[in-house]
Amino acid sequence: MAVRILHCSKSSANYNLCLTEKVAGFINRGPQSGDLVYLVVKYGKQSMCGARFVLDQLTDNKPWEDSENYINTLTINNTEYCTPFDVSILSQIGGKFWAIKFVQASKPINEQAASKLLNDEFLRNKTQKPYFFDFEPMEEDESNAAEDTIIEDDKKLQTLLKDVPDAKVNIMGTFQTIQFSNETDKIKGLETLVNENFYSLFPQFPPSKTLLIPENRLFKTKGFKVEGNNVQGIRTIPDGLLIEFDNNNRNPFRINIIEYECYGERKQKEVDKSTYLNSIIIPQLMRFASAFSIITDEQTRVKTVQDWVDKTINYINRLIFSVERD
Repeated sequence: MAVRILHCSKSSANYNLCLTEKVAGFINRGPQSGDLVYLVVKYGKQSMCGARFVLDQLTDNKPWEDSENYINTLTINNTEYCTPFDVSILSQIGGKFWAIKFVQASKPINEQAASKLLNDEFLRNKTQKPYFFDFEPMEEDESNAAEDTIIEDDKKLQTLLKDVPDAKVNIMGTFQTIQFSNETDKIKGLETLVNENFYSLFPQFPPSKTLLIPENRLFKTKGFKVEGNNVQGIRTIPDGLLIEFDNNNRNPFRINIIEYECYGERKQKEVDKSTYLNSIIIPQLMRFASAFSIITDEQTRVKTVQDWVDKTINYINRLIFSVERD
């Protein structure tokens, strides 16, 4: 039996449905029959636990509005209730990154001291009647809880991995469903995972004939957009560059601008996805196109190309120097 935490994020509706429908949904296939699960929901700035149960049998029942996110659903039994308490008490055991260590992806809690702390606090607050949450999530609380920690800084990443070596998302096999936080997060970000496994994911681009440059900050583009009678300057940054070489072609080099996009964990509703697609993703692609199109003056286009050539050469020289030094 494993001890786990099932976090319903900011959705009191999902939390309540787990209890009323007697079913639990997970984004991975780790949880299984016999596991003891503490049910948690984000209330304001706190992650509150008001129930625990034992997982029973696999089921197709997915009563939640965002049901497509849950690839592993099980019925529950032996449900117990408590006056809600904040599970951030686990920081006493797990330190600064307690949520990534104990909450992320409902991973098993392997430290006996953490399991005991949860059990003791639950029993201290135990009640006979269920507690149901009824609230609307507040936008200003979106990134306040520890489980929402976004890791975009390399230094912070190294500190985290030293404390929690298994924190990063890894590709372990085929046909997995991965829930990404966003594109750039070092732990649960799409960009990081794809860059690290690029040639395995895209075998049509062999490393012998291509060069992936993931240092996206090197390649800023400048273009223009027209609004009415006004022409405004715009700038954007791709997520990477892929250079292909084929000496059988008249133009042996081809430059591919790479852009990673995902809706992320927080955009579950269709209206949120549609808004993000039309207000962020499509305009981003149009800005890339404008940087090299005839609507951008020739001097700007030539300068962009020359800058990219120089930075690519410098990047290759750094790679060569690094290999020679090693």
